Amino acid sequence: MHIITPRLVLRDFGFADVDAVLAYQSTEEYLRFYPWEGRSRLGVETLVERFIGWQHERPRTRFQVAITLRSNDALIGCCGVRTTSSDNSEGEFGCELNPDHWGQGYAVEASRGIIDFGFNTVGLHRIYAECVAENEASIKLCKSLGMRQEGLFKNRAWMKQRWWDISIWA
Repeated sequence: MHIITPRLVLRDFGFADVDAVLAYQSTEEYLRFYPWEGRSRLGVETLVERFIGWQHERPRTRFQVAITLRSNDALIGCCGVRTTSSDNSEGEFGCELNPDHWGQGYAVEASRGIIDFGFNTVGLHRIYAECVAENEASIKLCKSLGMRQEGLFKNRAWMKQRWWDISIWA
């Protein structure tokens, strides 16, 4: 699958993407709001293999795609929509970027592309996101996409030796 935006191409993952994903998922900035203390090559290979496996499901209900720059095909992150209801009318959205590319509007551009795909191609009725409530960049992204906060779950996720609040946006 390919989604083309003005500056980006959102495309299915391949095994050759492991090194680029490992590079950005190993940074301290990236890891701040994820449960891992670090990332291993095996862990990233397993993750990419899962995304590749989803490409072969029929019907396909999970779309996690690489975000690449149109100018040079460099992988700078990933985003996706995954159906979460039995009738495939609702889906969860997520987006992550290499910290070297934060603050340049790429997350908004990629997110608009995948959300449009979710509504208009997959046929979803509702798309939501779950964010660590302290992750100001994720909250800002949801607001930029026109999402509204639907809930705040106190002490919902245990990671990095503490409880974190989770914010729901749709």
